[in-house]
Amino acid sequence: MCSEEKYDTLSQQDYIMRDLPDDEPSTTGEAPFTDVEWDAKTAPLRVFGPSMESLLAILISNIGIVPHSVNHRIKFRKSVARKIEDRARADYTLDSLTDILGLRVITYFDQEVDKVAEMIESEFTVDRENSVDKRKALDPDRFGYLSLHYVVQLHSKRMRLAEYSQFKQIKFEIQVRSILQHAWAEIEHDLGYKSNSTIPAPIRRRFSRLAGLLELADIEFTRIREDVSNYEETVEAAVRDRRLDAAIDRESINAYVKESSTIRDLEAQLVQATNLSRRPAHDPAVYSARRADNLTRVGFQSLEELDRFLRETGQVMWRFARNWLMRKERASTSRRRYIPEGVILHYVILYFLSAMPREEALKLLASMKIGYIDIDDLIQKREEAEREWERFSRDAHNPSASD
Repeated sequence: MCSEEKYDTLSQQDYIMRDLPDDEPSTTGEAPFTDVEWDAKTAPLRVFGPSMESLLAILISNIGIVPHSVNHRIKFRKSVARKIEDRARADYTLDSLTDILGLRVITYFDQEVDKVAEMIESEFTVDRENSVDKRKALDPDRFGYLSLHYVVQLHSKRMRLAEYSQFKQIKFEIQVRSILQHAWAEIEHDLGYKSNSTIPAPIRRRFSRLAGLLELADIEFTRIREDVSNYEETVEAAVRDRRLDAAIDRESINAYVKESSTIRDLEAQLVQATNLSRRPAHDPAVYSARRADNLTRVGFQSLEELDRFLRETGQVMWRFARNWLMRKERASTSRRRYIPEGVILHYVILYFLSAMPREEALKLLASMKIGYIDIDDLIQKREEAEREWERFSRDAHNPSASD
């Protein structure tokens, strides 16, 4: 995502500048650079900016982080002109500025800010003199500006690549902050406070309290994520050891799908009967969350209950799934190629719906994100599966009856 002057990142004063209209006059009456100089400076940035945004997104993905956003922007010309004039120094020129091109990375968690920082220091050449860690430099109540500001240029190894060789002299800024730090900064700017000294004392105290609360929230979100990760590992180990007392939730269902031999065996029979392949769901977390929600709606409370039901009725269940899948295959114009791991749980839910009183089933179905289901057809496929299993069981116990 690109915009001119979508954000300013080097100083709080930049936030004042960002709203200058394009026709804002120079304070001296004369611009500190010409149109030709400005165009020469920014033309390569309009190519380089999107390239760096894409590169940064890939590098962040490579370290296992899913960011909230990665954006770039080019400063407004008037913002740059005002900045040079305000400094009023001979060595402060268009060519000396390092933040005309800026990138901003917003992470979901504060802990991820440091991981992104490590990646930046590894993948780019950092200008230490012009970079700042505002988490250390600012007052304790300035939560919104507790972000990292790097001034960087391409690493020598990347400069040697043909697609980057023309940009080897360009310095640019990368700002990294968590989403809560970003929210604070945006709200504070929207309220119009540019520095702590301009805030009335009673309001300043409230800002300070909020800063502490948001910093605590950042820490707690990180801890919650760590606790969820630890819980996932604990549940997976428990399922492997056949300890199934965990309640039905997203993590327990995800672990059950990955580790349960009951699931694997039933879906292996379904795969053989349908000639479909079996592979992980596109988004296992979302898939497991939906299955967990719907399983609790039809009455399951624990993995133990679910596993017992599957072991007792599994032979009916995979036949029911096969019948429903084949019915959909015949009605579809495009052939299904695979089933997602854990799909048998979807048919457990449909099986229970088909056994409920019609009005109750329709009401519950409407609250589930399953899509249109013909209840009569569902009942028919369940009854067919039950009759088939009865015949199979009868014939298995009395082979002569089938001769």
